[in-house]
Amino acid sequence: MQKSFLTLAVLAFIAFFSASSSHAVLIAHYTFDNFTLADTSGFSTSYDLSAVGGTPDLSKQAYFSDGLSANYLQVSGPGGMPDWTLSLWVNTAVLDQGTFKALFSNNTSSTADFSWQIDSHNGSYRFVSRTTTDNPVLTIGAPTLDVWQNIVVQKFNASNVRLYFNGDLVNTAAFNPGGLQNFRLGINRNSNQSFLGYLDNIQIWNDSQQNAADIFRAGAGINGVGASVDPIPEPSTLILLGGGLVAVAAFRRRKN
Repeated sequence: MQKSFLTLAVLAFIAFFSASSSHAVLIAHYTFDNFTLADTSGFSTSYDLSAVGGTPDLSKQAYFSDGLSANYLQVSGPGGMPDWTLSLWVNTAVLDQGTFKALFSNNTSSTADFSWQIDSHNGSYRFVSRTTTDNPVLTIGAPTLDVWQNIVVQKFNASNVRLYFNGDLVNTAAFNPGGLQNFRLGINRNSNQSFLGYLDNIQIWNDSQQNAADIFRAGAGINGVGASVDPIPEPSTLILLGGGLVAVAAFRRRKN
């Protein structure tokens, strides 16, 4: 009887874990680990980045945005998804870079409805968007020199946005931030202000349920010196851990 209970409990745990993990799809992933601009998600063959201007510097297995507006990366994305999650890692070369120095932007004009960007502006990271009626600006956090920091943006319920900085929720607002029609790295929407520093481990999911704390704990990859925490266990480890906890509970129940 106890053996049957334990077996059913473990199977239920595995089913729950699988169900909770299967709905989201990583549709784009840029690690630069192989010194290329390739999308490594495996979701599509059409989301590889292309370089505008000079040859991109990937020598540190991260993209170095050189602060020159003529040089950046871009790709035509999936478009106006109702929900999405963007995670990127940033390592700034200058604390106060001036104004509108964008790390990541969508669309090619700040006057385009539902365009948006993540920028470094007067010593602060911000999320800047344009709706049909307003130009909302949300604060993300303060840069730190020579440390990898994580920014997560989520569009949820088709018309809301939330922001995380190093795993912590820092802002939520009720407006449609837009989609991912034409996203670019290292340049703002108007293509005249470029970020100076490194960008790495950029991930895009087609849902808004990704856990920002888990993303931060996972680190920036090869260059993840800013996230000095333990990595997330592999799914097999979680399953074994869950099975072990169920077994302990069953054993205690039998003793009582």
